[in-house]
Parts: sequence; structure tokens; C-alpha cells
Amino acid sequence: MTKGSPSNAALQGLLAASRKQAQRRNQRPTTAHCMLEMLQSDLDAGGALRSAGVQEVGLVGALKMAGEETELVLERVSDRALQIAQRHDTSGATVVRPVHLLYAICSEPRSAAAQCLERLGISALRVQQELMLRIAPGEMVSRASEPPPPRPQRTFLPPRDPRLEARPPTRIVAPTRNRRIAREVPESSSPAMETTSAAKPELRVSEPPANAAPANAAPANAAP
Repeated sequence: MTKGSPSNAALQGLLAASRKQAQRRNQRPTTAHCMLEMLQSDLDAGGALRSAGVQEVGLVGALKMAGEETELVLERVSDRALQIAQRHDTSGATVVRPVHLLYAICSEPRSAAAQCLERLGISALRVQQELMLRIAPGEMVSRASEPPPPRPQRTFLPPRDPRLEARPPTRIVAPTRNRRIAREVPESSSPAMETTSAAKPELRVSEPPANAAPANAAPANAAP
């Protein structure tokens, strides 16, 4: 764990103590042993772990089931811890603290420490949030004071009626002009005309006899 490790004396002592943690358990030193040492001895890093819900008994039990990790993981974690310290350092003298190292460890999903947190059911992001309160508390306060972005408005459509979907589409027919169609109906084929002709009796005019005198003629034996 010496290659790529931070050079300040505080972290060197932390890494040496984590090796002893692994030797007492007959295990290879990993980032999980560093996290256990921070939980037991460091005030800021240990406080962040406790605030996130990490307990010593549970972490010791998770260490037994944690897998091994390569030295490349430790190198990436150490380099990232230095970058975090440089980003948030305002004094000009960059000092890598245990909180920076723990933040970098939680950023590495392949680390043994991240596996232990997963077994404990604790999110690594939750631990990083607690660490950021101790690394840059002013930045967290400014972020919390910012109003949240507006949520996009959702348009709610009425539910579809399956009965309407089953109906065939309505066809629109253009109106046509009224056209009268003349049809000749023969007289013999009309029942109304036959009935009328049968109902009226035939009127016959009697003709007067040939020797009859006209009505306005005077009788022959009348006196002049």
C-alpha cells in the first residue's frame, strides 16, 4: 500500500494502522481495513461513517466476506484523494486528510470498502454526502439554499373508452340534389283508378220519341 499513497505523515500512520488491522485477522490489507481504522480512530471520517449508519460490529463482519482487491485500486484511490484535497483546499498548502481518502474510496466501486458498504445496505453516496459536509461545508450550504429546478408539467389524458375504439369510423357522405324521377304508370295497372271507375254508376240520358212535340209548342186544338 506504499506505492501511490499520500505522502503526509497523518495518512502514512493511518495506512500503517490499517495493515495491523489486516494482520490481526490474517487478511491482506485492503481499503476496507482503512475504513475500519478511520471508523475507530479518526474524528471526522469516523463521524461521517456513523452518521451514514456504519457500525463497527457490522463492518468487522462484512470484512470476512469482502473480496480481494489489486494494488491498482489503491493507486487510483490515492491519486483521487490528492485531487479532492487540491480542489477544496483554500489555504494553498494541500494536505490530504482521512476524509479525502475515504471520499475517494467510496468513489471506487471495485474497492473492498465499497463491497462492505453494499453488504451492510448502506449507499456509498450517502457516506460521500456526510464527508462533503466536513470537507466543504460552505459548498453544501450553498447547494442546499438553491431552489430546486422546476418540474416539467405532465399532461393527463382521459382514459380511452374501448367501446369507442371498437366502433367503425364514421363516413361523411356529401349531400346530393333531389331529383324527381318521372315514371309513367299505366291506367290499367293503377288500383286506385279501377276502384274509382267501378264505384261511379254510368249515367244514361233517354232520348225523346220521334213524334213527340217540343215542350214550348202550343197544342193543336187550342183556340187562337
